[in-house]
Amino acid sequence: MDEETATKKPYHLPDMSVIVTNTESYRIKAIAVDRIDITKLTGTETPPFTPIRLIANLAIVPEALALEDYTPESALRSFEYPIKFHVSYNIQDLFDCAIEGKKLKLAYWNGTKWVLISDDENDAFEYRILPPSTAQVAEFTVSDWNGDPPLAWGK
Repeated sequence: MDEETATKKPYHLPDMSVIVTNTESYRIKAIAVDRIDITKLTGTETPPFTPIRLIANLAIVPEALALEDYTPESALRSFEYPIKFHVSYNIQDLFDCAIEGKKLKLAYWNGTKWVLISDDENDAFEYRILPPSTAQVAEFTVSDWNGDPPLAWGK
C-alpha cells in the first residue's frame, strides 16, 4: 500500500494538529505527554535557539496504546510514512522575537540540544511558515525523531 491509498488521520492538540498516515498493518496516533519546563533545556546549538513557548511534549505511539500505559520507551522513533504537523504561532511569539530583531524559530529537543525545524539550511523537514495575514501556522514533516520530544517556538 502506498501513501496515496493509505488513511490519513488528524489529531488536534492545543496549538497543533498532527496528521498521521495509517495502513492496515501500521496504525499510529499522536498524544501529548507530560508538560515540562522548557527553560531547563539548554544545549549548544549553532545557531543558538532560545525557547519562548512550549507547544507540546509530543509522542507518536501505536494506536492501540492507552494514554495511561504510555512510557517514553513506547514512543516510536521512525515512521512508515512522514508525519505532518500544523503548528500555530501567535502575535506574542512574533513580538518576543521582533523586540530583539530575531526571527521566529521552531525546534524540538532531542535530549541534548534543540534541533531547528525552521532552519533555512535544512530542507529535511519541508518547513514553511504562513504569514500572519493568512493562518498563523507553520507546517513541517518528520520521518524520525527521538521519541517524545518537546516542541517549542523560540528565537
